[in-house]
Amino acid sequence: MATVAVARKLVVIAWHMLTKDRDDAFVRPSLVRQKVRRLELLTGAERQRGKWIGAFVRPEQHRLEKELAAQAEVAYRRLVDDWAPAMRSGAGVASGARISRR
Repeated sequence: MATVAVARKLVVIAWHMLTKDRDDAFVRPSLVRQKVRRLELLTGAERQRGKWIGAFVRPEQHRLEKELAAQAEVAYRRLVDDWAPAMRSGAGVASGARISRR
């Protein structure tokens, strides 16, 4: 059952990304550029010697992307913390022990 649930969630995420033409919120552009260029070369694209193609990360770009990744990490942690179920107390809340009636 868990495998089916995880597979369904992945399909829903992929469907939303494709239909809304959006990328992942936490992606690093330079890593995507490197992966795309590597795939282009594997499929037979022409090598461009001596020409800057942006496949490598400049130090300033790397610093900016690390800052963006840190901000994304903070946002993700905040999202997970807010999503976690809160402990409830008061009337109607089950105690630790459950009694089954048959």
